[in-house]
Amino acid sequence: MKTLFLFLSLSVSLFASTKSVYQIWQPLSLAGTDVHGVVGIENTYAGSVVMVRPMVVSGAIPEDLIAAIALNVPIPSATENYAQPQVNLLAMAKIQLQGRLENGKLVIEFDLSNAVAPEGVELSIENIVELGIEAVQKTVEFNGKAQIDHTFICDVKIVGAKEGSPVTKLNTSFAVEGPKGE
Repeated sequence: MKTLFLFLSLSVSLFASTKSVYQIWQPLSLAGTDVHGVVGIENTYAGSVVMVRPMVVSGAIPEDLIAAIALNVPIPSATENYAQPQVNLLAMAKIQLQGRLENGKLVIEFDLSNAVAPEGVELSIENIVELGIEAVQKTVEFNGKAQIDHTFICDVKIVGAKEGSPVTKLNTSFAVEGPKGE
C-alpha cells in the first residue's frame, strides 16, 4: 500500500506543471487580408509582421517559450470572409525552433532541414528566419528581464541549411540583461 501511495504521489508530481500566461512574439503572415502591415507596428517585409500574442506556456522555461514562437495560432476574426488556418511564418515554412540551456547560455536553433517556401507568401526562407530571430529576441528579452537576476547570452544557430546557403550568415548572439545589467 505504501509503495502504491508513493508511486501515485511521484507520478502526480511528474505530470504537474504550472500554466502561466506569457507574451510571445511570432512572425506572422498577413496573407488573406487587404493590408501589407499593421498600424503602429513597424514591419521589415510587406505582408508580414512580428507581433506579440498572449499564450499559456507550461513546462521548461525558457525552452518552451522558444517552442511557442513557432506554434501556429490562427488570427481570430470578427468577419466570416477571413479564414487563414495558418499564419505563423515559421510553421508555414516548416522551420523547427528549439531552445535549450547549455553551459549557462540559451542556445536557440532554427532547423531548416524540412524548410519549404510557403505558398502565397512572397518571402524567402532567409527573410522568414530573420523575422523569426526578431521574434525570439523580443520574446526572450521581454520575458527574461522579469525572470532573471543576471545577464545571460543567447546564441542563435541555423542548422539543417544546405552548405553555402546565405541563411547561415544569420547565426548570431545577443545578451539579455538582468536588473542593473549585472
